[in-house]
Amino acid sequence: STLPPYQLVGEASLLENLQSEDGSVHPPARATVVATAGSYYVRWPQSAFYELQQEEDSDFGYAIQLMIARTLSSKLSAARALFIF
Repeated sequence: STLPPYQLVGEASLLENLQSEDGSVHPPARATVVATAGSYYVRWPQSAFYELQQEEDSDFGYAIQLMIARTLSSKLSAARALFIF
């Protein structure tokens, strides 16, 4: 599939990491991402995401949670569309 700009990749692993007691769960990747030439991306270790999510009233945390929710909602809608007759 092709992702539009500014999309989050790896949201399932992030959620599993955030649900672990101390952020120590680092599940293996479920997909391989190939970027076209000239693409830009940002990559953070899961431990950094975990620490940023633990900060109280973190704008970053709220923004990431919103991105995860939107990404999962979009994937669910696409999957449901495949099964509607």
